[in-house]
Amino acid sequence: MKFSKKYLLFFILLVGNLFYGVNRDSTFISIHDSLNNRPKVGLVLSGGGARGFAHVEVIEAIEKAGIKIDYISGTSMGAIVGSLYAAGYSPEEMRNIIKSIDFNELFIQDRNRNFIPFFDKSYREKYILTLPISNFKMVFPSALSNGQGPLMLLTHLLYNVHDIHDYSKLPIPFLCIATNLETGDEEQLESGFLPLSVLASGAYPSLIEPVTIDDKILIDGGIVNNFPSRALRDKGMDIIIGVDLGNGLQKADEINSIFNIISQIISYRINIKTDFERSYVDLLIKPDLKNYEVTEFDKKDSILYKGKLAGEKAFPELLKIAKLQGYTNINRPRIKELPSEKNLFITKLSIFGNSSKDSIYIKRKLGLKLPQNTSITKLDKGISALYSTGNYKRVYYELTSENFEENQQINLFLDKKVNNSIKFGIHYDDVYKTSLLTNITLNKLLLNNSNLSIDVIFGNNFRTNVNYFIDNGMLPSIGSNTSFNSFNFNYTDLKRSEYSFNHIRYFNQQIYLQSTFNEKFAMGTGIEYSFMSISPFSYDHNNDSHHKSFVKDESFFYNPYFYIKADTRNNPNFPFKGFKLDASAKYIFYSNANDFEKFTIVKSLLNYSISIGHRLALENQHFLGVSFNNPTLQYKYFNGGYFEQDFLNFSKFLGLPFAYKSGNQLFSLYSSLNYKILKNHYLKIYANMENVEDEFKDIRYFKYKYFSYGFGYGYDSPFGPINLLYTYSTNQNKGIFSVGLGYWF
Repeated sequence: MKFSKKYLLFFILLVGNLFYGVNRDSTFISIHDSLNNRPKVGLVLSGGGARGFAHVEVIEAIEKAGIKIDYISGTSMGAIVGSLYAAGYSPEEMRNIIKSIDFNELFIQDRNRNFIPFFDKSYREKYILTLPISNFKMVFPSALSNGQGPLMLLTHLLYNVHDIHDYSKLPIPFLCIATNLETGDEEQLESGFLPLSVLASGAYPSLIEPVTIDDKILIDGGIVNNFPSRALRDKGMDIIIGVDLGNGLQKADEINSIFNIISQIISYRINIKTDFERSYVDLLIKPDLKNYEVTEFDKKDSILYKGKLAGEKAFPELLKIAKLQGYTNINRPRIKELPSEKNLFITKLSIFGNSSKDSIYIKRKLGLKLPQNTSITKLDKGISALYSTGNYKRVYYELTSENFEENQQINLFLDKKVNNSIKFGIHYDDVYKTSLLTNITLNKLLLNNSNLSIDVIFGNNFRTNVNYFIDNGMLPSIGSNTSFNSFNFNYTDLKRSEYSFNHIRYFNQQIYLQSTFNEKFAMGTGIEYSFMSISPFSYDHNNDSHHKSFVKDESFFYNPYFYIKADTRNNPNFPFKGFKLDASAKYIFYSNANDFEKFTIVKSLLNYSISIGHRLALENQHFLGVSFNNPTLQYKYFNGGYFEQDFLNFSKFLGLPFAYKSGNQLFSLYSSLNYKILKNHYLKIYANMENVEDEFKDIRYFKYKYFSYGFGYGYDSPFGPINLLYTYSTNQNKGIFSVGLGYWF
């Protein structure tokens, strides 16, 4: 009886192996030799971050062999590639997409500067760390990226299947795996909005924030099932081809950091599950990617090549599977047109996740006046504009219609975020020295459309800036700005200056009206009160023996003012195109200063960049400051020093000490040739020319009293711009080394 059972068990295993075609050695032997029906083939694509690029080349080998894929399952990057193939993209199209994308920028995608509110351009581009505040408690971010970049890309690429919510009805049926963050369970995603499901499957912990679908908080599926093969067997697939990108557990000598230890611990469960899932695979294809990390997105070409080699190696086995299927011609749906070329006629907009009172504001940001003809490209720009307001954590849309040539409806989904925050910044330069910035931003304080920003800056020169702004949209907005600056002079820099100051205490209060246009231009007017304490200072007028000394000068001033501002630069630190304009006029009509007479000052700063190819740009900066009547000392123009802060009428001039020369009129020209040597790294050569006079008629625009030139290195780092400059001044007959570290504030 025991003998019979043993042979019965052997017979069952033999029949089972013949039926499923399982080969533990990843070599396809034979299957369904006597079947009249063609076997169904499933394709499982594992996760692996950047290593997932290899999937594309393996898919191309599968196509060349003549295999028809009947179902696809994927996790993480495997889900991304799998969803594109399931939607109709060819391997060549996917390869072109991969090569055209900067994945590092995609994952950390910030708001598009073209659409950032003008208020943000003026006050918020200076922080290296932002922590949300909820219920008066700081909340640390759950990941480096909220996933807006990848979600928008997937939404754009999968436009043709927005209407398909049952993934079994895609051109190639599809499913993907995510992990339930709350329970740790595996979630098999087979329905819903496809781009969001794919994002959830690839929401790698600490890189992309979790994704909420049907009240479930989901993260990367690789944590629970990085190789979902059994799901395809459950779908009735007779043959399963698996592309496994895993490298297994690390060796002892490779576990040399806390990150390697954490990775190893996470990998225990993943590897046990993957070993189980491999048992359902008939042909296992494993590209040689042991020397590639999941984050090495810059190694696209070499990873694609490794995938090609793996596909070529497996090609004989793929031909065997194709022969079993017996297809002579496989017609698959393809993406015939690029999404950007599609014309859409939008008749309806449904908004989810917002209050109805915001719908007019939202439509204006989207640029929609329904019904309206538009395109995918224009719609994406509108989504970018809405996201760039900073009011939402994620913004995405879904197109619905029976036929893409007919009327379209947009379902817009808004994931609001907590806008109250505490922010930090750090900076060093030759004039202000070391500065540490702390900011508190509160939105909807008193009014729904209001913003309160409070800067407190500690360091060698203490400063504060409080701005309360009521954004009335297309109507004039109302603002109040209160600032205080305690500036201490460095006497070593002023030994040749006309004036020697100890310190200035400067308080300024503005109340203003402002209108903005396209978030790039602003015009406003207001009333200003200033109080200045200068102590002590002395000067020797025209080298006369007559010498005046003052212990302290305290004066206040009242004036109306008018300004025009613009900012179209693509990058505030190292622009390659666009311009910045800051022009203002003040009429100082009342003061307690000694011998005060009314006077007017007008000044304009224009900075513009002209691109010369992809790596070279010409940057120019012009400053013109004029005075009518004789201004008080506090409103004179001073040149010298390397700084970008807005402080009274002090103007930078490379190569000269701070506050080197003063006058009632000033004209300055700075020109720099900037060359991009690597990503975010720049070399520059520049020249600085300037005239400072007391009389406007004495200003010369082509013959300069002050001249300097030099060269420098710049790096647009995640912590702000880094500038190292060496400048030679013909006035001083010597060179000066200048440093600027971090965002200017």
